[in-house]
Amino acid sequence: MEERTDANEWYYERVELNGMEVWGTGAALVHNSVPDMFYCYDLYGTGNPEDCAHNFVSKDPVEKDFVGTVLTVQPLQFQEMEFIRLESLRYFYDEPMCTLEQVMSKVQMAENQQLQAGCQMQGI
Repeated sequence: MEERTDANEWYYERVELNGMEVWGTGAALVHNSVPDMFYCYDLYGTGNPEDCAHNFVSKDPVEKDFVGTVLTVQPLQFQEMEFIRLESLRYFYDEPMCTLEQVMSKVQMAENQQLQAGCQMQGI
């Protein structure tokens, strides 16, 4: 089995998968090192970013052929499948990679903005 590492040791890249914001890293993470605010999914396959047809998000933790991990705030929709292909992945090349602490801060800021917008809508 390949070595898993602590989530705090890595940088994360914001990407969009099937219209959902996810944060990805090229490391296989120890799932219980990921903060409770995130869902954690393993990536497996060839590991070549240009080979989306042969790289997948796994519904369950994988034992081998890890190529990374994605974190999400909402659960991914697997549609009765065991994996999701990365064919619809959209990168944000102009954004810098972030530490886990920075990702948490960005997610919390976005949630606060949504909450404030909802409160303003209720006041109308």
